[in-house]
Amino acid sequence: MKLFGELEAVIQQVESALDVRLTDEDFADGWEELLHVFTHEACHAAVSHRVPWIHELDEEDHTVLDEVLARLLEERIGLALGLYVHSPEEQVRELSRYPVEITVEQYEHLYAEWRRRYWPARDLEGMASYALSYLRREGAADDTARAAGQEERLCAVLVGSAPTSEKAEAVARNSQGCPYVAFYAAADRMVVAVFALPRSKRWWIEYPQEHPELLGLERVVVHVTDRIEPSSPWTRGDVTPTLSLAPCGTDCERCPQYRGRCSGCPATTYDLPGMQT
Repeated sequence: MKLFGELEAVIQQVESALDVRLTDEDFADGWEELLHVFTHEACHAAVSHRVPWIHELDEEDHTVLDEVLARLLEERIGLALGLYVHSPEEQVRELSRYPVEITVEQYEHLYAEWRRRYWPARDLEGMASYALSYLRREGAADDTARAAGQEERLCAVLVGSAPTSEKAEAVARNSQGCPYVAFYAAADRMVVAVFALPRSKRWWIEYPQEHPELLGLERVVVHVTDRIEPSSPWTRGDVTPTLSLAPCGTDCERCPQYRGRCSGCPATTYDLPGMQT
């Protein structure tokens, strides 16, 4: 590649101009950053090759899709090479500079789909189509909600299995007071719940899929949609931040997610309504 020759020419020029001899040790402090930058740019090039229609998009869509896809691919390549990879929060902060408007929850959703559905087949073009459709849909939903003067909301259906029927009953009973719950019931060892919650709390409702033990369950599956509009105490405006513990018994102050990803339960005095989650 011509690039390698030009990099060598840079080194030779520096050595010649200052009569020094550069070695790998001279680049130790910036070695990982150099590899990171090169990996990132190589991923942009790969996107250009594998998703040729990206160049036909308007400038905004092209920038969003190109930057998001490059980072998704970069994470997989970086892990394979043993390089440092950025967290979703770091990626979203970088994307905001372009500017690309995407939340951590949206980025994590795309990453999960990439890792589960598209990366195993190395289907970058398929991921591109999915990401473009998803981000356009999310953007349209946000615009509609903002125009109506409402906080963006989602419906989530949770299905879980408990070790015993008694445990399932206890989980349902304990969770019915949640301000985001529209319906919660148990049948034998199964629980079924419907939530109406802020879009910013999507990570919260999907988190038990990886950690069902937090709810006292053995397995959890969550389906999120914006096509159903159930009612919960939160959507009805019936929640006031007066409790010291959340209705489910959680102590927000002791939760490791509080003030990080989570702004607290809206039914407690720990609620931080102005915090961006």
